[in-house]
Amino acid sequence: MAADNLITAEDIVNQQNGATITNATVSVTIHALDGTTAINGAGPITMTWSVANQRYEGVLPSTASLVEGRTYYIDISVSGSGTLPVRLTAFAIRYPG
Repeated sequence: MAADNLITAEDIVNQQNGATITNATVSVTIHALDGTTAINGAGPITMTWSVANQRYEGVLPSTASLVEGRTYYIDISVSGSGTLPVRLTAFAIRYPG
């Protein structure tokens, strides 16, 4: 990859009450399609809550060993006091340009 990429996770909600979770610890690790081999430089990536964008955001560095057009498995971890069970409705990796 020629540049860092923005990773976003939107609408992480508490399944018990439907409230958006803004205080969780969220991280992402990208694996090969076998689901076990972690990709060099692709995790764990810590995501933080963006008040301005109302979503969790992180940066996938350009140094991650990803190949364009290849399919990968994404492991998303959400943890924190009172945050489980959760539902994630949107996840994306975007070139910020």
